[in-house]
Amino acid sequence: MSAHFGFDVAPSVFFNYSTPARLSQHLAETQRAALSARYAVAEERVEPVEMVEPAAPVATAAAGAGDGVAIIGLSVRTAGAEDADELWRLLLEGRKQIAEVPAERWDWRPYYGGAGAADNRIASNRGAFLAELDAFDSLFFEISPREAQWMDPRQRLMLQEAWRAFEDAGYTGRGCGAATAGVHRGGGKRGAAGSVRTGDQPPQRHSGGADLVCSGSEGANLALNTACSSGLAAVHSACQSVLRGECGMALAGGVNVLNSR
Repeated sequence: MSAHFGFDVAPSVFFNYSTPARLSQHLAETQRAALSARYAVAEERVEPVEMVEPAAPVATAAAGAGDGVAIIGLSVRTAGAEDADELWRLLLEGRKQIAEVPAERWDWRPYYGGAGAADNRIASNRGAFLAELDAFDSLFFEISPREAQWMDPRQRLMLQEAWRAFEDAGYTGRGCGAATAGVHRGGGKRGAAGSVRTGDQPPQRHSGGADLVCSGSEGANLALNTACSSGLAAVHSACQSVLRGECGMALAGGVNVLNSR
């Protein structure tokens, strides 16, 4: 937008004015001179135009029965909701899940003395917290307990929810029923602080790949990072992959954990 209009448009503007109408009004008020100069139209004589009958619309091929994408299973885990049904009830009832840092997580008192306190080392002592984030059955996924300690919590969470999504779709064991099952995962690139490292071993990278969740799959395994829209971008990418025939099934979703003070 900066290049198009010729004046600076800071990224923060889109957070403060989050709809097209509000953004347009803001720019019209703050950049009136620049916009008026850009869209000024010189007076000119307009000649009458002979009216013609519109051309008949061009018929397009009807979409075939196999051109859609079916959602056959899902899994959700958020603060206050362990599955999609719980999340739906939470939304219907309007219950908020922002709460004080649980005592079993860490002691926030040395870091926070109250709103506006001069000695605060953190901005707030509240947040949205997943229950049992550290609970992970590594042997179930054929990962050694030692290796599981090195894994980013987001990687463990992705594996668990991917398995639950396949179960919700009616698949059991490690056969997902498609020779080419793709995985499209949305998430940030920042490593989660608090992951345990031992010796010189770096954190392992298990992104919920088809080789762990769906035995024998040969589909693509993609990680996408588009900031706040990463999960949505992953679902879009998965749908396009299915529609293009690149895979017979796709696992898509987003995962994020902020595991630091």
